[in-house]
Amino acid sequence: MEKIDIKTLEASANIFKAIAHPMRLAIIDALEGKGRMNVKEIYENVGLVQTAASRHLRILKDKGILNCTRNGKNVYYYLQYPDIKLVIQGMQGCATR
Repeated sequence: MEKIDIKTLEASANIFKAIAHPMRLAIIDALEGKGRMNVKEIYENVGLVQTAASRHLRILKDKGILNCTRNGKNVYYYLQYPDIKLVIQGMQGCATR
């Protein structure tokens, strides 16, 4: 097995830190199912107030997990790396053992 360099390990740890919150996992799950959503669609889908949803979206975007595009007044969020769902499924498998 090849040794992973420290920068890759740090980047991976930052991704895990960013997704290590139930509401952020719910946001990722919602986006995985729908492709892209605006803030209102996200907070209504996961049961958050707008300010909390915006805070979680900012964290996920800052860590590179989400990206967004603007269409008029709406900002649409989507998964930067759809394969993140595989990581989450792996963690869920560990949690249910």
